[in-house]
Amino acid sequence: MTTRCRVCTHPRRAEIEGALRSGVSTRQVAVRFGVSRSSLDRHMGNGHSLAPVALSGDIEIVQDVPTFRDPFAQVNALKQATLSSFNMMRRRGDDPVAIAYLKEFRALAALEMDIQDRRGGRDDDALSSTRDKVAQELREHRTAVDEEKTYAAIRAKLQARLDDLKAQAVPVIEATPDPRPRSRCTKKAPPASPVRTRTRNITEKI
Repeated sequence: MTTRCRVCTHPRRAEIEGALRSGVSTRQVAVRFGVSRSSLDRHMGNGHSLAPVALSGDIEIVQDVPTFRDPFAQVNALKQATLSSFNMMRRRGDDPVAIAYLKEFRALAALEMDIQDRRGGRDDDALSSTRDKVAQELREHRTAVDEEKTYAAIRAKLQARLDDLKAQAVPVIEATPDPRPRSRCTKKAPPASPVRTRTRNITEKI
């Protein structure tokens, strides 16, 4: 049974090879990344470090995943890259690494669903708030319109009533002023003449 290189299948293979190329001792690299010195020596001695580092899948993810400001788009890109690495490991027959990528894919898918739920909740809240504000403004507008119509109807009825009252009113005839000025002096009545009765006339004849 062929033993797979532990460094080739290590998720931090690029860092391990970078440290070895920079001159860090194999002992320090082994302690830092949790691999044995014999695995490091075998990896370098067999020329594995000359193979494309993309075989580990890590460099492929770093190169293929763009940077997005939108967290949903970023998670989606990471998910696609992880799925690509999973398929690549399956084609190579490296089941342990493929399973690790599969777990990572599942975690990213769960994170994507969580972001969708959170975003949907915020959108629903914002939409509901906007809808309530618009409905309130419409109600206020309709109330103002209804009040204006009511006031206009009342004004029209009052004006019609005033017109009817004016039409039914009896015209007032004003007295014609006397052109002659009135004297302030009070005129006295003439003295009354004595009244001669019939009895008195008969007495005088006798």
